[in-house]
Amino acid sequence: MTMPDATPLPLPSAVRPPPAAESPLCVAGAVVLYRLYDVGYEIHLERALDVLAPSMRERNALRQPLPAARGPETQAIRIGNPPITISVGTIAVDGGSRPVEVSARIFDFGVISLRLRIETPGTMTWPAFSAFGNGLALAPGIHAMFERHVLELTARLRGSIERLGIAPVTEDYVVFRIDRLTDASGNALPPAVLRDLDVAPLLLGEERPLSEDARRALLPYWFSYYADDLAILTWNNALVVEPAGGDTDVELILEFANAQLLELRYYDALLDAELP
Repeated sequence: MTMPDATPLPLPSAVRPPPAAESPLCVAGAVVLYRLYDVGYEIHLERALDVLAPSMRERNALRQPLPAARGPETQAIRIGNPPITISVGTIAVDGGSRPVEVSARIFDFGVISLRLRIETPGTMTWPAFSAFGNGLALAPGIHAMFERHVLELTARLRGSIERLGIAPVTEDYVVFRIDRLTDASGNALPPAVLRDLDVAPLLLGEERPLSEDARRALLPYWFSYYADDLAILTWNNALVVEPAGGDTDVELILEFANAQLLELRYYDALLDAELP
């Protein structure tokens, strides 16, 4: 069930940068904002489905197996009790001209991951994409919107959550997704060109070019499987280049890892409180 949210999300001016000098690198993709909450000791997913999906067809849609990775015999993650994925609302961006879906993934170990995915408005130069991504990550109203949705969702699932209580610790993460990488003439470029480009403005918020030593220290995690994909990981965000539009395996792994990290932080806080 989608609960509409008529309140437009105000975006800062950095999201709509002034026209810049033509860049040799152009991108199209999306920015995915995550906020993860620990909402209880356990979420009984079958009970949650009784509330969220009255019909069997709806239940099956919300409990789809996790996607295969690189072939029919492998999966990105094997989870015995697959999470529930549901749309929880929509917001308006760009002055209300673009409705954007807010979704949630519900894990049985007590975590709800809220996600806001905003597509780029067409193809953008690299400086414009950096401004777009960083502007969204800092947009006013994002956290308040997530708080409102998690309160509404936990209220609906009250009978499905054991030891209901939203923990004070949360995890935030941003994925900058690139589906298409081209030069100014529209010719496809390999992700390897990013190795010659300082990605620090996007991933680290640094406007000045970094030294080679600083780049190695702050951006050490570069991963590729095929010649046309790339993932650059940092503690707070990631850049994912993936030409296969429906392939979200890297995003799923990052979301699951952040859910596990949230649980570790939560139990670490409990242990710190008990030790005295």
